[in-house]
Amino acid sequence: MKRRAFTLIELLTVMSIMAMLGVAATAGYAALQRGMRERAAIAGASALFRSAKERAAVDRVPTAVFCYNKMLRQANEKTGENAEVVGVVTAIRRAGRISFLRGKFLYDEFGDLEQSGGFEVLCDDEDLSPDGTVHNSSDLQDHAGMRLWKFPTSSSEMEYSIVADAVWLDTSQTVAIFSDASSGGETNCLMGAFYDLGRSQHKPNWKVGTAYGFEIGEIQLPKGFIFGSKIPTDSSRIELEKAYVFDPESSGDIAVDVYTTRPDTGGRPQKFKKAGQATSEETKGL
Repeated sequence: MKRRAFTLIELLTVMSIMAMLGVAATAGYAALQRGMRERAAIAGASALFRSAKERAAVDRVPTAVFCYNKMLRQANEKTGENAEVVGVVTAIRRAGRISFLRGKFLYDEFGDLEQSGGFEVLCDDEDLSPDGTVHNSSDLQDHAGMRLWKFPTSSSEMEYSIVADAVWLDTSQTVAIFSDASSGGETNCLMGAFYDLGRSQHKPNWKVGTAYGFEIGEIQLPKGFIFGSKIPTDSSRIELEKAYVFDPESSGDIAVDVYTTRPDTGGRPQKFKKAGQATSEETKGL
């Protein structure tokens, strides 16, 4: 029996079907990838929210999270590069309050700054200096900086100073904590201070009584994911979505919208669609 060969129309039909199946598979894979990136972005932010909430409950000290957006790269029409934006969340733990100020020094007479993590200790008296070396306060200018955050009191604040990663023990500022008038002796408390390097674009107006804190964690969302809908117009600015505070006496939760972006005709990022909500609740955000 003689076999009939495939006609051209039959071959074209099969090829069309295969092409459509290939397009569908590619689109499905792209959608799967987008979904995985969205879930990962939301899960990462949610994990830091929960960590800050748990830290407040365990340490019995308020913590806060700043959710903001920044531009990593501006659009370049000459090269055809699109702008890149990203959402960032920073968690802060309140550490103390400013007692008084003197020049570039921020004092907390009630805090044990010598024991603050991550700080080297410098002093101008070899008998009092932990390393037995005489230092000068100008030595602080050569130290690397770290962020000392103003603990938020409202959702409109995101302020910090870049301070030296060293605490200055100031022999000119001592406080008599015990005094024995009969023997004429007294015990002094040597005060420590943070040194403001003056490098911050978001410097707060430090005042007596201002609460400060240190970072306990920070994450960056994948590129193109932002918190809320506020997008910075250039790389020198940030857009704060909100500052949230976890109080150890409260069990309240937070939820922040996460959006994806896409470039407009000029390569500038625009809000595209809502990916979901990052939340401090245990049962959501995954």
